[in-house]
Amino acid sequence: MQNVGVPAQILAPEHDPTFTPELKAFANEVIPTLGVPYDYQYFPGLEHAFATRGDQKNPKEMKGMLRAKNAVVLWMKEFLHE
Repeated sequence: MQNVGVPAQILAPEHDPTFTPELKAFANEVIPTLGVPYDYQYFPGLEHAFATRGDQKNPKEMKGMLRAKNAVVLWMKEFLHE
């Protein structure tokens, strides 16, 4: 994370065995100091892969999936150019 040189967006679920609370804290300490656009969004109560494999019948997961999709679309519109 110390070498990020492009805009970075993190959509962080509360429960993620790979992206631990310590790594979340580290990302939020380091990336903002690198001079690149940074967007960190936290999704309480949700698990790893919620945005791609969430249960559309579960209102909490569906809300998280929609929020994540909207965040990514806006991020891409801002930072990906033709």
